[in-house]
Amino acid sequence: MIKEFRNIDLRLIHVERIKIDEQNLKVFLGNPIARILRFIHNFITINNLNKIVMKKTILFMLASLLIVTLCNCSSSNNDSDSVPPTPTVTKGVSVKIDGVQKIFSQVEITQQPWEDNGVPKVDLHVKAINPDDDTEIIYFGIGKGDIGEDQLWAFVYEKGGTQYSVGEDEGDPKLFNATTINIEKRIAGTFSGAVMANEVNHVLSDGIFDITYD
Repeated sequence: MIKEFRNIDLRLIHVERIKIDEQNLKVFLGNPIARILRFIHNFITINNLNKIVMKKTILFMLASLLIVTLCNCSSSNNDSDSVPPTPTVTKGVSVKIDGVQKIFSQVEITQQPWEDNGVPKVDLHVKAINPDDDTEIIYFGIGKGDIGEDQLWAFVYEKGGTQYSVGEDEGDPKLFNATTINIEKRIAGTFSGAVMANEVNHVLSDGIFDITYD
């Protein structure tokens, strides 16, 4: 391998032609020494080009990996910020009755329009049936659009033909409820308390309603 040239009079070297293409700059020289120098020049140029291409390829791959990683992180963060939590119950009522978990997933809603001093209003009458026992039913009503505490009325728990309702006298069991969502085609909220009939009480706890309707 020729490592070094000394005492070469470069004035004796003449250039015959120059060719430029996509990969290299080639200088065609006219005498033997010039051919040797041309070979060394081309060899070094090709090696340099290969190193440059390799460096650019590595940098491109690293940049692409970084962009993909940042996009995935951004997408995950955006998704976690924008997606609301999944409700515990969808289109149904969930409640513990005397400590036993019950789900009333067969729901019917009847809309009843009416007017209050010329102002149109709509009452929603809810009937939720336990699919495991169709004699176990929960009824209640709520005004469409009404939210806040104590918006449920005419709350009844029916079991085997007996209807248990909220007591009206002082000292009778009460039902505490809060409606958090009451928009077009969806109502949601919580309730707890007790219902009674024939001096028999049923304790309701961890009650949730989240119902969609047409």
